[in-house]
Amino acid sequence: MKAYMNLPICNPALNDESGFVSELKSKLGEKDFRSLELQGFIKNAVSKDGNTWALTKEGKKVRNYFLSRPSVKTRVSDWVLRNLLHMNITL
Repeated sequence: MKAYMNLPICNPALNDESGFVSELKSKLGEKDFRSLELQGFIKNAVSKDGNTWALTKEGKKVRNYFLSRPSVKTRVSDWVLRNLLHMNITL
């Protein structure tokens, strides 16, 4: 398992991309919910059914970055850097 999977933005509770705030808080926890909100990854709204949330465009972009598989070009480039040039770079 990758270390970044522990980040709140990678939580499976965000798979729906929108829903009720109370449900998300119960799945994520208050601390992680506020963290995502302060980072601008989710936005809140008030509807006739209650308080709702939705992933922002930036939140979808960051979530997709962490959860998607790297392209073939990226994987080959990483392999060359690691194995041929012995450059293990961590950002």
